[in-house]
Amino acid sequence: MRFGTRSISPVVGVALLVVVVVALAVVFFAAVGGVRPSGVAPQAATTVGFEATVDQQTGATNQYMILRHGGGETIDPQNLKVVVRAGDRRVVNPEIETGGALSGGDATRFNLTGADLCSSSADEATVDVYHEPTGKPVAEQTIRIERNASFEVVDNAVKSDVPYEATVTIPGSGYATLENHDGTDYYLYWPVESRIVVSGPNTARTLTPFPDGDPNDALTDTTDDDINNPVYSFPMTYETDRIPAEANVTVEMKSYVFGGDDSEIIGEGSTRSYAGTQYEEAHVPLDDYERTIDSSDPSEDNVEILRDGDSVPTWGESSPHQDDLQDLLRNRIDGSGNLNLSDNEFVAVFELNESLASGDFNDVVAVIELDPRPTYEETEEGHTLRCGN
Repeated sequence: MRFGTRSISPVVGVALLVVVVVALAVVFFAAVGGVRPSGVAPQAATTVGFEATVDQQTGATNQYMILRHGGGETIDPQNLKVVVRAGDRRVVNPEIETGGALSGGDATRFNLTGADLCSSSADEATVDVYHEPTGKPVAEQTIRIERNASFEVVDNAVKSDVPYEATVTIPGSGYATLENHDGTDYYLYWPVESRIVVSGPNTARTLTPFPDGDPNDALTDTTDDDINNPVYSFPMTYETDRIPAEANVTVEMKSYVFGGDDSEIIGEGSTRSYAGTQYEEAHVPLDDYERTIDSSDPSEDNVEILRDGDSVPTWGESSPHQDDLQDLLRNRIDGSGNLNLSDNEFVAVFELNESLASGDFNDVVAVIELDPRPTYEETEEGHTLRCGN
């Protein structure tokens, strides 16, 4: 008898051969049928991109990460884990906007709006995509975050070098005179129409939201369009939709100078006191005027657009009965007429009656605030999110 040597019976050998054949068959069908053994991530080429879009109904700016399949095995987006980090902000699994399995050339979008990357103080954000069942990485991307939008005044208008929305507020008007007609003392408001004008590369539109809130109605030279009619109240505010980078926005005022026809005065039945005298508040229609002053005319000097640190022309020379700019602008102006504004704020002051030499620029004022909208740029250096300031 020999020790240390074993043999296998024919029956056992056949059984082992059957097991090997079955194992090979499983591997074959997995490869052909696309069934992956557990614990293995899909082998596929992917790229990551970003975009910001505007909801035309709400005007909101939405931000997305786009995962594009460049070839290889199919990826199920529901098996992906997405982690977005910017400073101390961390968002996991943002909403998937498009579903379905991804194969060559397909793409899916993840909504990053809720991550609000611009609100962080970080100068970059990272996006990591994992295959959740295995924890294996699928894609990663770093985004630079820039906050260097610029704002400037150009020819009685303002603009930014990034897309933005503008908020225009008319806090009040001092365009009124004290008049006595047929023995009645009037606090007489003279008519003013206003327009917001947007112009620039591939865009041009005129908005007329004051005083009724409808930006698309035509000016009709009636009391309906008179923002200085005392039946309306200040402030009046309007927010534009998205304005392209480098496009201008301005506020235009058209005033009417009363021609003195007593029969045209329309009393309101309310009174206003000044220096111990009660005056009936009244206005005049737009169809009986002596002349107009239109600040949209490039040759008209009766409008000044000012920014932080600028001084209001002829400060302190307004008529005593008028609401002065300190009443209208409050903490945006100091007692010496110097403006205290943010970089993205501007103040337009208008002289709507007198010539430039004797004007006080206290008749009506508009505050223009530019709110930069997030936008993504892709350069040779990578992806950049421009947030403004």
